[in-house]
Amino acid sequence: MCAICRRKISGRTAANIAAADSPFAPAQEHLASPLELLTRSQTISRRQRMKGADSAGLCKDRVDLGVRHTGGCAGLKILSRMCLFGLTVFFCVGTLALAQAARFKARLSPIAMDASMLATVAGSGSVSAHLTGSKLVINGSFEGLLSPATTAQVRQSAVTGVVGPVIFELTITHATSGAMTGSIDLTPEQAQALHQGRLYVQVNSEKAPAGNLWGWLLS
Repeated sequence: MCAICRRKISGRTAANIAAADSPFAPAQEHLASPLELLTRSQTISRRQRMKGADSAGLCKDRVDLGVRHTGGCAGLKILSRMCLFGLTVFFCVGTLALAQAARFKARLSPIAMDASMLATVAGSGSVSAHLTGSKLVINGSFEGLLSPATTAQVRQSAVTGVVGPVIFELTITHATSGAMTGSIDLTPEQAQALHQGRLYVQVNSEKAPAGNLWGWLLS
């Protein structure tokens, strides 16, 4: 190679080096190799798959949360309905218990007597009573008296088996056998005495005006 050509090539190379080192030199475009392109494509695909998986997981979590929330709401609704049903049954049973009449019975037999009363006191009978609220309804029958019945009374004693004062009068058949009936609104004290077995029915007759038959109302 001639000296002139060497100088031209050396001058161009120096100029190119200077231009490349200059801060104002334009940036040269880098052409990626096929391997770099493949690597970039695989990286982008991997990132997209990861992003899709994250999105799917987030959606699943939201669905699970929604299901749990819906299930919780349904459970609360069922629990509320069960509580309401239980309260309804409780009040219905309570109302039915209050509305249902309490029942009492008494067996009528001759009062306590001595030998002098054998000619005047005799007979038997039975009484049933129903208490609804404070209202007491009494029905009964008797037979075998030695003289016609005159009155029938409901009395309250301090203790079962002991004579007590009259609370009210019943309607009774004026005969040696028949029926009796009556009703009264009991006071709280009288209702308590009834439940304690301290109310009794007494039948008086013409020959036994102080008492012919009696019997305590018991549940």
